[in-house]
Amino acid sequence: MKNNPYFKEVELNVNVASVNCLKMYQVMSL
Repeated sequence: MKNNPYFKEVELNVNVASVNCLKMYQVMSL
């Protein structure tokens, strides 16, 4: 189940989204 490429793709997207949120948060707090 964990080796399913679909789940890897989702995990990657979640990581990218959280990084983007972090960047937005840093920009907003400037």
